[in-house]
Parts: sequence; structure tokens; C-alpha cells
Amino acid sequence: MLGDNKRIQIEAELANGEAARKNGNEGMARVCARRAAGILIRDYLAEKHVLIPNSSAHDLIIFLRDTPDISDDIQQILDHLIARVDSEHNLPESIDLIKETRWLVQHLKP
Repeated sequence: MLGDNKRIQIEAELANGEAARKNGNEGMARVCARRAAGILIRDYLAEKHVLIPNSSAHDLIIFLRDTPDISDDIQQILDHLIARVDSEHNLPESIDLIKETRWLVQHLKP
């Protein structure tokens, strides 16, 4: 189960992301959502006793996405977290990484 310290770190990243979005910096909002997801995934894998190297959030997202027993819903969010932006540095409007990372916190359990 996600410890209080990790929850605080994740919430801080998501709050920073929301503040960045409010200030018009969607790129930083995406970075914060990815960092929050990385904290969550590292904790999730540790609880499952999966030994992982000191990897970046991006590497952890890919590692978990490629794990066979991950649900389609979780896999889709992980795909969104590593999706490339378009030429104008945007994701499709339907993708809200902060909202999706909050969902992931509620549903990613060992």
C-alpha cells in the first residue's frame, strides 16, 4: 500500500503540475504528472518485490506498461504518459495527464 510519504510526494508533483497548467505551462504540467507516476510505479514495483535499477520515471512507465498482467485501462494511461507531443508541443485535448495520474494512484495496487 502506498505510504504517506509517497502520497505526499505524488500530491506535491500533481499540485505543481496544476499550478504550471494554470500559468499556461502545459509542458511542465506533463513533466510533473510523469514524475508523480514514476514515484507511484517505483513504490508499486517495490511492494511486488520487483528489483529495478535506479530508473527515470519514463523508464519505469515503459517497464510497467510492458508488464503482462497490467490491465488495459492502466496500460492506456501509461501509453498516454509516454506519448509524444505534436509539432506544437501538445497532446490531444482528450488526454489530461494530471487527471489520469490521479486515477492511476487510485487504481494501481499490488
